[in-house]
Amino acid sequence: MKRSKNLKRKVTKLGKDMKNKWRILIKLGLLLSVNSCDNTSVMEVREIKKKDVVLPKFTGKTYFLAMDGDDEAEGQISSPLRSLNKLIPRLKAGDGVIIRGGRYREVNEIAQLKGSKDAPINFIAYPGEEVIFDGSVDLANNWQDMGNGILAQQLDFDVTQLFIDDEMFVTARWPNASFDDDSVFDMESTWRHQGKESTFGEMVDARPKSLKEGVNTQTLAETGIDFTGAVAVLNINAWMSYAQKVSKHEAGSNSFTYDTETMKGNLNMLKNDKFFAHKKKLGHYYLEGLMALDAEKEWYYTPEDKVVYIKLAEAELPLQKKIRAKVQDYNLVVKDSSHLSFTGIQFFATTLNFKKCTNMTLDDCHFKYPSFNKFVLGDFSKNKYTVIENEMNSGMEATNNRVLNCVFEYADGPAIKMTGYQNLLENNLFHHIDFTCIGGGDGGTIEMGKGRNTTFRYNTVHTAGNSEGYRSGPGDVIEYNYLHNMSLLQHDGSAINCGVSAIKDVKVNHNWIHGLRNKAAIRFDTSSMFTAYVNWGEGGTVNHNVAWDSAGLKLKGDRHVVYNNLSFDAFAAGKTDIALPCVPLMGGYNRYSQVNNNIAGAINGHFVVSKGVPLFCKNENNLQTNPRSILRDPTNLDFRPVNQLKGIGPYDFGVENYWIPGYKSDKCSMPIPGMNASNVKEDADLMWRPARTSESFNIYFSENKDEVENADMDSSCFKGNQSSNIFNPGKIDPQKHYYWRVDNKVDGYVTKGDAWTFGGLKEVQNYDYNYPEQSIPMAQEFSLPERLDKSVLTQESKRYVLELYKRFWWQENVNWYKELKKAESELEEGKRGYATIKKRLADFEKMERDYVIEEASKILKPSELLILENEFISAQKLSLNYLK
Repeated sequence: MKRSKNLKRKVTKLGKDMKNKWRILIKLGLLLSVNSCDNTSVMEVREIKKKDVVLPKFTGKTYFLAMDGDDEAEGQISSPLRSLNKLIPRLKAGDGVIIRGGRYREVNEIAQLKGSKDAPINFIAYPGEEVIFDGSVDLANNWQDMGNGILAQQLDFDVTQLFIDDEMFVTARWPNASFDDDSVFDMESTWRHQGKESTFGEMVDARPKSLKEGVNTQTLAETGIDFTGAVAVLNINAWMSYAQKVSKHEAGSNSFTYDTETMKGNLNMLKNDKFFAHKKKLGHYYLEGLMALDAEKEWYYTPEDKVVYIKLAEAELPLQKKIRAKVQDYNLVVKDSSHLSFTGIQFFATTLNFKKCTNMTLDDCHFKYPSFNKFVLGDFSKNKYTVIENEMNSGMEATNNRVLNCVFEYADGPAIKMTGYQNLLENNLFHHIDFTCIGGGDGGTIEMGKGRNTTFRYNTVHTAGNSEGYRSGPGDVIEYNYLHNMSLLQHDGSAINCGVSAIKDVKVNHNWIHGLRNKAAIRFDTSSMFTAYVNWGEGGTVNHNVAWDSAGLKLKGDRHVVYNNLSFDAFAAGKTDIALPCVPLMGGYNRYSQVNNNIAGAINGHFVVSKGVPLFCKNENNLQTNPRSILRDPTNLDFRPVNQLKGIGPYDFGVENYWIPGYKSDKCSMPIPGMNASNVKEDADLMWRPARTSESFNIYFSENKDEVENADMDSSCFKGNQSSNIFNPGKIDPQKHYYWRVDNKVDGYVTKGDAWTFGGLKEVQNYDYNYPEQSIPMAQEFSLPERLDKSVLTQESKRYVLELYKRFWWQENVNWYKELKKAESELEEGKRGYATIKKRLADFEKMERDYVIEEASKILKPSELLILENEFISAQKLSLNYLK
């Protein structure tokens, strides 16, 4: 393709009349709200009684900022200022800044600005006006037709992302993908597979497995394109991905090479032939470059000659479009400041960076396209994304930074990273996060792993690429969140992930998690597996969570408390719904954990049901069954028991309100039965997630859609006002379609809800829980210690004790003991690792004694138990020595 070298740059003024395609929730505003994720649109119109604009009052001075302001003005509403940077030196504790509508492109830098607890400094969007901190510039309409629907324009500055009418274009790629249908997040359909002949540094193309006929069929060779110089986005390290230039490729070839010398991040694993061979089957890739520009809504930029290219539909003309390009990482940079509050601000193609800041508040802010990669510039490092960061130390005071009622959408890279102590993220919506997943293996969609005691509450997170969703820190509280459709573009992940050091005192409760396929809903992780030095964490609490269509709960380690969870419909038949592995080389014993009052298809000590490994710890009142046999309608999200289960499971029988986790908007959301649900039972209740602030609800129900959509309290379909979020419509006909609406009422104001519908019957194939009986793995040949064999124990007691020894010394415990003894033999006293191995041997000896004594006490007489205890005292060695 020829590139014009004489295209002229012409950048127009910033437009003031932006199309109202997205809006911010303004706490003090008049009309707008953010809907719940639930795969509906983010922004919806809110109907409330009209009232005059009421401006907030501050304890200090009030300043006004406007696009047409003057920095020499007084800063009053009639004479506003223009630049926030010029205003900052004048601000004191208790002051407030009210910002009028417009696009503000200036980078705002704040340092050492401090309010106080009783007199914070506030920055607030003027009620009802769109205040946009903008990281983009308008491109001129100096486009040259390059043929095939491709237009080009010469620039004199670099750009990294393109928008048309404030909607993001896709960087030109093969295979093609789109945000319109979310195929960008469909790895199997829009990435290619790493062929079995691949090696580290050479990619051999293959088609992903298990695809429908006709999907993603074109091979690399069949493109007929030479991709030399293109950018290869490579997920070749399970939970880590990379971007590298294609070093060599020829048109018609089914393989290419990429540079491994400049790659960064856990390369030792990739350079390990055994590891690479093991993970090769998980590898995927796609390619970006100008040579791939062939689909509508694609773009590319070549920095060597500063030309930007776009491909529009044939009927579209750039003169009819507002085309913007990202030129900025951060619009708001704050350092060493405290007690500042930002309310109602929109961030477009830019975001914020707070460092060494405490008691900061973001409220009702909207981050759209806040971060993006710089692959077109040859920069393959981790993206610049939203950060609120403090240096960590053991004696630090609470940082108390808060993110409330915000929306983060379409971010490439993590949505947000926060470090510090006792931070809060509450009632936020995160969606369409991380398309490339470039960066280290310690991140996630929500990066909290390097903070501690963070509270993550009432948030919704959906449609995310990173293998890990919420990355926890120690002592975090993760509760009432709705997480789904995550871990889409990497492998070996989970929606909530707690690393080894983060498990202590973490509390995970009252979350709904689903749509993760082969990724775990909740995972307590380990490191250095299959060695004597494997690391694991202890002391986590997991309760009242609901997980389905995932790899369930994978809780490695020990001394966890796991109760009242529901986990079902694992991603594949035979996978364990709640697993507390007792395989030491995988990480931990789970001997001293407690597992009570849970409901699941399978609960055991391994990730695979067929292994037949029972829990090795205390467990009581757990129900392993098909949950559809004891719950009202789990398929349609009614997880209440049919009858009283005496405290088992996450929901009680006969409750007045039904807790539904996730982001609360200004209107009621998350209908149950879900939108367009089928096979709804005739005795179904209607339930919903209340609005952010709720007192009561007006309920409408009918078989007529128009009637429900247009109804008021005088309509026949009005069913009354109530304070509970459970409504019984009476007996319904499962074959019919019904419509309903719930309006939120608070302080006399009514917010009209959406019209929802359900009904009709569909053929479904429910999960098969008829697992075959499995024998418990035990040592095959084992003899009792001689003293016990010759003791006065009854033959029945001897047989029972022998079974306990054989149960303890199953193959995985034998493997662990041998690995410990091998490590011990290779170390000298005082050397690094020696103390660890000696302690683990001592702990293992104690665990054998505790297990045998504890289990034997259930059967043996006190006098027999004393004989058994004396055997352990006199033997002074593990009973493994009695293995034949």
